[in-house]
Amino acid sequence: MVPLCPHLSFRRSRGQREVERRSLARLGFEPYLTVVVLDDLLYDGKADAGLINDASFKVGLDDIEKSNQSKDEADVTTGWHAIEFLLWGQDLSADGPGNRPYTDYVAGAGNNDRRREYLKLVTDDLAHKLNELEGAWQLQNALGYAKKLKAMPEREVIGRMMNGMAILAGFEFMSERLAVALDSGDQEDEHSCFSDTTKQDFVYDLAGIKQVWTGDNEGGERPGLNDLVRSQDAALADRVDGLLADAETKVAALGDHACADLRAVDAHRVVGLVADVGVARRLPLCHI
Repeated sequence: MVPLCPHLSFRRSRGQREVERRSLARLGFEPYLTVVVLDDLLYDGKADAGLINDASFKVGLDDIEKSNQSKDEADVTTGWHAIEFLLWGQDLSADGPGNRPYTDYVAGAGNNDRRREYLKLVTDDLAHKLNELEGAWQLQNALGYAKKLKAMPEREVIGRMMNGMAILAGFEFMSERLAVALDSGDQEDEHSCFSDTTKQDFVYDLAGIKQVWTGDNEGGERPGLNDLVRSQDAALADRVDGLLADAETKVAALGDHACADLRAVDAHRVVGLVADVGVARRLPLCHI
């Protein structure tokens, strides 16, 4: 197998920042981080097909980016999930992830040099864009988002925080990532279907929502939106706390293979809880 630890480690940070990325700052990086629908045959799903095996396709960053979703939304040639596929390969197993052999990256064999170069290019490009994103959040950056955020009226900032949690919990998490795979029963509809790490997506998305709500994160404890809401409506704050705790319990009950495990637990209850969290967060700001 190809070494995969760095990709999995990054997932933890990525998942916990979904709220901020989805509503607080849409800086043009979303397609590289969140596009999920990906045609695995576009790359090398068949030995004699795909961009890796097509000698007429130049493996260069300009051509890769020009080809990205140029004909179909599933023609994703770059970004997070493209890297995921290049590492794991097709997921053809009902009870495990893709099993791309390390021999796919042995130099000099077949089209391996093209595959090696392709993976390096898109990985370096994603790292570069993430560095740009980090810079956009630095307060000393006069043109950055943090500066703009600090200058916004407090009411607008609070509204954006609420909206970010509601969008992630009530639409993206509940509908796109949970309900679609549950309803179809197709492992290809899992959020991270090649690596079978969809449960980790759920765990860290929910953790990120909770961090914005409570103000607690790995860097320390800060005032949270829950304190503000509790000062105006203690019952509503308690309701959101309870929904979060219940959703955490249900997500924790999922095993590593989320698509199959959704059918083994009261999965519609999980979907409902996450949706409720999203609805509860569309809080009125009239008293704030």
